[in-house]
Amino acid sequence: WQQSTQKQWYQRRVRGRDIVQGIMRSDSERGLERVGRDLAVQQRVPWREYWPFMDAFVNLREEDGLILLEKYLANNTTCFISSDTPSKADQDVLLALPPGGVTQM
Repeated sequence: WQQSTQKQWYQRRVRGRDIVQGIMRSDSERGLERVGRDLAVQQRVPWREYWPFMDAFVNLREEDGLILLEKYLANNTTCFISSDTPSKADQDVLLALPPGGVTQM
């Protein structure tokens, strides 16, 4: 499994170099996580990524990850994840949610 996944990751980067480089240019901090999320879905393997504001490794495309996010937001006194205005963290969370939104689960 590991060699197959590494090979696909590499081939995806070689074949889709423009796509991956575009993602990295637009999001140098979490760009590879976006690629990894999609690859994990294709390979049907578990995926977790670290979210500093929750201090936890979570998959926001799974119910347990969404429950942790909801708990965090319920206990948060701000309108957004880290402040009263949208931040990069808010955008990262939105990109990590299931395609089509949480109603698709």
